[in-house]
Amino acid sequence: MSTQRDRGWRQCVNRKNKHQEMGCSRVMFKPEKKWSNLYTRSLKMTRAAQLGIEYPRISRSQRRLNALSDSEQ
Repeated sequence: MSTQRDRGWRQCVNRKNKHQEMGCSRVMFKPEKKWSNLYTRSLKMTRAAQLGIEYPRISRSQRRLNALSDSEQ
């Protein structure tokens, strides 16, 4: 009795053995999420806190204007 090895069989075997190609089944590097994929402001604020960056980013000129207005008051 011979078994047919068609396209579906090859795809199944490839999916099953995919982790053996590079020698490691774990993903070593996971890239950062794109800010455009984070939908709400609260998610963006949380992610910025995790990364240790300031969000929303303030431009230098805006920072300068804020400093001037704070010093005048």
